[in-house]
Amino acid sequence: MLLLYLCTLKNMYSRSSSRKVLDGPPSISDFTIEGGTELTIGNTYPITITLSPSSDLADCFYAFDTETQHTFSDDAASKSQCTELLGISDKTEYTAKLQASGSAGSFNLFIQVVDREGRDNVRSKGVTLLLPLPTLSILEHPISYFKHGDPVTLPVSTNWNQNDKEQYSLKFVKQQHPPSEIDGYINEATYDQQNDQYTISAPNSIDSDDKNPIYIALIKTGSDEIISPQKIENIFYCIEPKILSFKDSNQNDDYQYFAEQTVSLEFEAKIFDDDATIAQPQYQIEEDNAVDIILEKKGSKYTFTYTTKENIPKDENIKITLTLTDKAGQSVSKEVVIHLRTSPHIYGPTFNSDKSEYSTGDVIVSVIKFENFDSREGKFMYRFNKDDFKELDDSKVTTLSKFRNILADPVSYQLSIPSPENIQEGENTLEVKLAQGNDQPESNVVSQKITFVKAANPEPVDPTPEKPIPTPSPKGGLSGGQIAGIVFGVLLGIVIIVLIVYFVFCKKSQEKSSEELEDSGSGVEV
Repeated sequence: MLLLYLCTLKNMYSRSSSRKVLDGPPSISDFTIEGGTELTIGNTYPITITLSPSSDLADCFYAFDTETQHTFSDDAASKSQCTELLGISDKTEYTAKLQASGSAGSFNLFIQVVDREGRDNVRSKGVTLLLPLPTLSILEHPISYFKHGDPVTLPVSTNWNQNDKEQYSLKFVKQQHPPSEIDGYINEATYDQQNDQYTISAPNSIDSDDKNPIYIALIKTGSDEIISPQKIENIFYCIEPKILSFKDSNQNDDYQYFAEQTVSLEFEAKIFDDDATIAQPQYQIEEDNAVDIILEKKGSKYTFTYTTKENIPKDENIKITLTLTDKAGQSVSKEVVIHLRTSPHIYGPTFNSDKSEYSTGDVIVSVIKFENFDSREGKFMYRFNKDDFKELDDSKVTTLSKFRNILADPVSYQLSIPSPENIQEGENTLEVKLAQGNDQPESNVVSQKITFVKAANPEPVDPTPEKPIPTPSPKGGLSGGQIAGIVFGVLLGIVIIVLIVYFVFCKKSQEKSSEELEDSGSGVEV
C-alpha cells in the first residue's frame, strides 16, 4: 500500500515538472532565412525558427534596425507581423514568412516570438537589404514597320529609382527568342525622362527577315546581366529588299515578240515576310505609267505576264522595269529588255463589189490589207454573226499586190467568200481573220456589215378554168412550153438562113446579068 502511494506521488511530480518546462518562456536558439542574408526590398522570404526548449508560440514579429538592440513595443511602427506561422517537430521549430522593407543598406534583422502566455524572446542576425531590380514593360502601340536605322519611340513603363537609371541601360538583344544569357547587345536607347519613353534605332545586324519579334532588355552597367527582357510587339524592322534575278522565263535572249503576244516574266526576291506579293509589285514600260500587277508564287520564284502592244511599226527593244515596295516604304527596282519585231496587222477589209445587198449563192468579194506583212502564213478564216470560223480555200484567195517596201505599200488579198446557206435577212456581221499562229496578234480579226435579202419566190396561184395549173415536166425533162419554144426557135432559124441564102443568090444573079448586058453592048458597031 505504501509502495502504491509513493508511485502515485512520483507520477504527479513528473507531470508537474514537465508542465513547468513547457510553460517556461520561449527561447530562440537560431533562425535562418531562405535564400541567404541578402534580401531584395519588396520580396517575401520564408524563415525557420528553432526553439530550445519547445514552446507553444502564439505570434511572431520582425524588424530591421541599424542598432544592435531593438525594442518591440505595441507601436505598430516598431515591428511587422510574420505571416503563416506554423509549428513543426514537436513545436521546437516554426516556419513563417516576412517581407523585406525599408531602404537599401546593412541592417540587423530582429525576430521576436511570443507564446500563448505573452512571454517573448528576441534574436537578431545581420542582413543586407537590396533595392529591387527594375522591371520593364512596353505599353500598347499600333503595328508599325521601319527600315534599319529608323528611330523608334517605344512607350516604356519602369518601376526604378533615379539611382537605377544610372546602373542600367536599355538595349536591343540579339536573340530572336527570350534571352536567358547575354549574347551581345547593341544600340543603346535614349531616355526621355519627361515622357518616360525611349527612342532606339535598330542596327543592320538585326535580321527581321522572318516573323519573329525583336527583344529589348535592361543591361546592368559593367556586367552581362540581362534584366527584364521584353518582346517588342507590333514593331517590325524590314530588311533591305532585293530583287535577285529578273528575266524572260519562256524564251531565249534573242527571241523577238510580235504584237499582242504574251511575255512571261519571272524573278526572285529577298524581302520582309518573304512575300513579294504584298510588296506593291508594279511594272513600267519605258517611260509609261507604272502598272500594278498580281504575282503568282511558284516555289522561290514569282511570275507575272505582260502583253505586247497591238501595233509594232518597227523592230525595237523595250525596257520593262519591275518595282517592289515593302511595308517600311523601301523600294527596289530591276530591269529586263525584250525584243519586239514588226508584226503583221490587218487594217481592212473593204468591198470591191458594187452590190449593196446579197442573197443565197452570191459571192462576197472583200479585200484584206496587211501592214508590215511580206508573206501570208496560214489560211484565212471567216464567219457570220459569231458562228464558228470556217477556213477559206486558197483557191478563193488572190494576191492583189506585193511590194518590196512593205511599210509603204501593204500586201492586199482579195477574198471570195460564199454567202451562208441559211440567210438571216437584214444586217449581218462578217468577220475575217488569219488562222492563229505564234506570229499572229489576236487583234487581226476584222469585221464588216453585210445586208442579206432572200431571193424572190413566185406566190402559189389557185387553179381556175382560165388559169389551169401547168403540167409539170418529168423529173429531169423539159416542160411542153419549153419544148415548143425550142421548136419555134429552130424553125425561125431555118427560115432566116433560107432567106439569107436566097438574098445572096438573087444578088449574085443580078450582078451577072448586068455584066452580060455590058459585054453585049460593047460589041455593036455604029
